[in-house]
Amino acid sequence: MRKQNWQKAFQPLIWGLVLTTIIPRFQGLALDLLFPLAGALLLLLGFRALRRENGWFQGAWLLSVLSAAILFLRLIADARLDWQPLNQSPWTTGLALAASLARLACLWVGLRSVLAKANLPPKAGAAGSLLSWYGLMSLLALSRYQGILVWAMPAAFLWILIKLNRLAKALDQAEYPFFPAPSRTPGWLLVLLLSGGLSACVACLTFFSAQFPMEWTPWQASRSPEAQAAAQNLLALGFPEEILADLEEGQILACRDAADVICQSQPYSLTPGEDDLLLTHAAVRLTGEPQQWIIFHHFFWQSDPGFWGADSIRLWPASRLEGWETAGDFQGRLLYETSAGQTMAAPYYSLEMETVRSQTLFWDKPSDDVFAEFSLPQKGQNRRGYLCYSISARQEGWLIDSWINYTCQRRWKYPAETARQRQLKSGWLRESAFVTVQSALQAQTADLDGEYAYRVFSGSSRQE
Repeated sequence: MRKQNWQKAFQPLIWGLVLTTIIPRFQGLALDLLFPLAGALLLLLGFRALRRENGWFQGAWLLSVLSAAILFLRLIADARLDWQPLNQSPWTTGLALAASLARLACLWVGLRSVLAKANLPPKAGAAGSLLSWYGLMSLLALSRYQGILVWAMPAAFLWILIKLNRLAKALDQAEYPFFPAPSRTPGWLLVLLLSGGLSACVACLTFFSAQFPMEWTPWQASRSPEAQAAAQNLLALGFPEEILADLEEGQILACRDAADVICQSQPYSLTPGEDDLLLTHAAVRLTGEPQQWIIFHHFFWQSDPGFWGADSIRLWPASRLEGWETAGDFQGRLLYETSAGQTMAAPYYSLEMETVRSQTLFWDKPSDDVFAEFSLPQKGQNRRGYLCYSISARQEGWLIDSWINYTCQRRWKYPAETARQRQLKSGWLRESAFVTVQSALQAQTADLDGEYAYRVFSGSSRQE
């Protein structure tokens, strides 16, 4: 068994404590993931070498195994959207914190025992201070303290680590021997096996869980004579044929009293030299007063983006303006063709309204946005979908201003994140693993040449 010095034995412990505690943030670098992982592995290796010295160091080693297992499980859980609640559970956080504090207590008592054997004063104040420091930091974090004490804590932490290194130096000066516990697996090989296994688990889970579970079923257009007549009227008014072909019969019948159609279309390029995504909007005015419109937003992928993940459409409906109110449910679905020519259809994975509070330097305003989450198939042709809803006029002559924000996932993302989660973050329009295309249907509903006075329709109400 080869003898080592105590300072060398304590180096993995000191660096492990640094990496699991001080985590700087840099744009584009996942240091909040890499530092804790490297620190956990260093602590595991450090206490593995010390575990035969006394029972307290062996307990610290077992607690290091537990802490590393918890960290590994949390990193693996971040690879799947449906496992992330486990990672965010207070029980998981509490267990990890308890294991860390218990490990520091074992380090403190274990050091006192070693100092006594070396005929040195068994104080080990640095290890005790380290335990107190972590306990105080935990209390500050739980209370969300943001005072001046936060700035003094890093300096105190570094001072404690220096004192801990001096304790190891004192053991060497006292010529107390240290023999690391024998192990069949070299440290570098253990790190390689653990990190490699973790990477393989994360990659597999991310690859196989990047999409929502969609309910695709075969679909064949079948329309009643009344729906066929309504469809012919829409085509005559200029309604886009590509949208009409995808509509369900109930949505066509809702437009049977169509009096006018407004249509706008725009291709968007996500890769140089390609028109990847075609967005088409249509508004159908129905007969009668007050004015009632049915709004359609349709998307069609003209190319393969290369990665099909968890996409989302964020709809800013026309009812955001005071002149309109929502008059019907938000509807829609997705479609594509198989290689055999069979049309497949599915509802959105989720289609719901959420109140989102937009905070800027000048205002803090809530808005009712509609989110449609979905995953398109990795294999297939003519991938497409649409959303539709009805609005009713509260005041005559208001602009129709209906926006969709299509956010699609273009590459692998870890930790796992959906496009909707991205859309709810600040700076969500910036390119990352997701790309957002914004498009709007904007149309004036009255001739405003000259002087125009708005007319308020009786009985209208604003939905809040």
